[in-house]
Amino acid sequence: MSSLLINPFERWSEGRLLLVGSLGLALGSLMGYWFHVRWDGVIDMHAVRQLDWWQPWADNLINVSSLSICLYVSGLMINKKTRYIDILAAVLVARIALYITSVSNSTGFLVRFGEQVLASLTQGGSPAINDLPIAGAIALILFVMGLMVWHFALLYQGFRVASNAKGATSVMAFISAVVVAELVAKLILFLLP
Repeated sequence: MSSLLINPFERWSEGRLLLVGSLGLALGSLMGYWFHVRWDGVIDMHAVRQLDWWQPWADNLINVSSLSICLYVSGLMINKKTRYIDILAAVLVARIALYITSVSNSTGFLVRFGEQVLASLTQGGSPAINDLPIAGAIALILFVMGLMVWHFALLYQGFRVASNAKGATSVMAFISAVVVAELVAKLILFLLP
């Protein structure tokens, strides 16, 4: 079971990966709407007070497209036989971990916590530790960080399997592709109305 959570790409067919990843994208977009969360970048999540129904869908479709195209180009530089469908499946499956992060705002905690910190800072001081739910914030930070680590582990494993990548060059190609995808997604999302 643990190998399935870290590397489903060697055990599942591309069809199953695409199905699970597509269902994850749909459910994740709905969760983003329900929990008032946006993924306004391939590695970003922000809790917001106001949200239109289409924004999480647009965020996720743009992020998946940007990331899969950048990783595909990077994979082609490593191995000319890299297939886009395998990279797309890896991106779709890996993003499931990010969609789970939306639960961290299920009660509106992140929005309220951010507003409390901002209010304290704008009143000329630092936030008073006693006034903030620090234990809850630390627990959520650890939860989200764990999901981010899982996301990157899945994403790299999928990239590695799809491109047959090995060594330090593949790590640098992966990191470069993620950074470029983040910049591209941010730019496109910024230009949306």
